[in-house]
Amino acid sequence: MRLLLTLFCLTLLQWGCGQGQPTVLNLSTADFKKALETTGPKQLLDVRTDAEVQTGVIANARQCDLSSPHFEHQLDQLDKNVPVYVYCAVGGRSAQAAQILVQKGFKQVYNLTGGLQAWVQAGNYLQPLQP
Repeated sequence: MRLLLTLFCLTLLQWGCGQGQPTVLNLSTADFKKALETTGPKQLLDVRTDAEVQTGVIANARQCDLSSPHFEHQLDQLDKNVPVYVYCAVGGRSAQAAQILVQKGFKQVYNLTGGLQAWVQAGNYLQPLQP
C-alpha cells in the first residue's frame, strides 16, 4: 500500500505541475517486486542479450535487447500509456533503455536499481523466457 501511495504521489508531482514531462523512477528490488505484483496492466522488459536471457528472466518479461538494431522498433510496438518496468543485468543498460522510453513518450517508466544481480541476491527467482 505504501508503494502504491508513493507511486501515486510521484505521478501527481510529475504531471501535476503542468510540466507533463515523464521521468524514470528507479525502484529498489523490493519496490520493483511489489509494483509488479500490484500494478494492473504493465509491460516488463528485459533489455539483456539473447545469451544473457538464457539464464532466466523475471516472470512475464519480454526481451527487447538494447544492443539489437531492432530495439527501437520493438519499443514502437508497446503501449505508451501502460506502465513499463525495465531491467538488465546490473542496472546500467536498463537505465539507458528507460531514458529512451521516456524520450519516445512513454508515460510511466520504472527501472530496477541493481538489475537482476540485485533481484537474485534478494532471494527472488527467475524463470525461462517464454516464446
